[in-house]
Amino acid sequence: MKRLVTLFFIGTVVFALALLVLATATSASDDPVQIRFIVGHADGNLGGDSAAFEFFIGSTSCGVYPSTNPFECNTTPLLVTINDPGLLDLLESSTSISMQVDDPWYGLALSYARVEIDRSRSGTQSICLVDFGFQEDGSCADRDFCDGFSWPGTSTYTAEVVPTEDIPTDPVDPVISNQPPVAEIKAIDDARIPLPITVKVTPRVLNLSRSGRWVKAHLCPVPGTSQELNITLDGSGSYDPDGDPITCDWTLIGPEGEIPVQDTMITSVFLPAGTYRVSLVVKDGQEDSVSATTATETFELTNMTLEDLLAGQYTLNGVQDSGVKRGHDDDCVVAFFDYEAIAATVEADESDRSGRRKTPFRPSAPAEARLDQMMVLDGSATGVDYIYVIEGKGKRKALQIGLGSQRGR
Repeated sequence: MKRLVTLFFIGTVVFALALLVLATATSASDDPVQIRFIVGHADGNLGGDSAAFEFFIGSTSCGVYPSTNPFECNTTPLLVTINDPGLLDLLESSTSISMQVDDPWYGLALSYARVEIDRSRSGTQSICLVDFGFQEDGSCADRDFCDGFSWPGTSTYTAEVVPTEDIPTDPVDPVISNQPPVAEIKAIDDARIPLPITVKVTPRVLNLSRSGRWVKAHLCPVPGTSQELNITLDGSGSYDPDGDPITCDWTLIGPEGEIPVQDTMITSVFLPAGTYRVSLVVKDGQEDSVSATTATETFELTNMTLEDLLAGQYTLNGVQDSGVKRGHDDDCVVAFFDYEAIAATVEADESDRSGRRKTPFRPSAPAEARLDQMMVLDGSATGVDYIYVIEGKGKRKALQIGLGSQRGR
């Protein structure tokens, strides 16, 4: 009887140890074994005072590394590998990884930076620190840095580290399912279409000995020109949750029916006034499940008119207009500017009659205008940027600015 009890006790212990071993074998920790920092960049100061990167796990520095790439497209990203066990152990208690950029000379162009953590059980965990790419999907994927970058100066970028749970020893067959892609259209605002105009400024000669007059900018619509606006259709925010490549299909409907556009993620088209409805269908190519989604946007374009020019506000060489009214022919708008204020904005040289410069301009000296002077007209409703000076002949004590005209864009 005693022997049977002993055997039963031994059998119970063995069975318990077997259960313990089995329980231990069903899971294992997912320890980090290596960290990689990958930085797409180019440095205009390389070889001189180049920029530098410092990487942190929590508040502990992993070292400072100088930039490596010259200022060229399609450069190989900087790769920094960390396998120090002491630094890897910090991931057990730290919840953040960060990168500090030190670029005191603003010569660095930063495209993206990501962290890859190789773990013993789950494989590679990828974390995006920053991405200035046009796709803006947060992937920080390897690419030509010219596809999107910024000038960071001295900046810090931080991302949270999501801890992984213990991974079961026995693999579980994944459930394979296709999720539909997501179609997104960047919002298109209602807009006004600028009125094409010509601009003429009078008088053509500013005489510094006279005052009490006006400098006038005559804004006249260009007859027979059409009004159109370049509209951008942007679907670059679309994506597929499964990571499948996607294609796009635009449909643009206007007052006259469907308008053909190029089926690329970002495209543009010139449109006249009217109400428009645009749809974007994105597909991931999967035939056995839901494979397409649609996004829509509606917007309206209206033409600017002569009344809009009349209600506008204008500056000429930075001088604010003193009033705006219709011209004598009633087809143009005239903006009035203070005569002396405009004259004060024009650089001049003291010259002899041959046009050769003699001495620098002094306020009390007779003057003729420099022939390379440029006047700038800016307005809330014009779309006109520049009026260029044309060559002319002036007299002593007269400021010859000979204004030309330019058609509005």
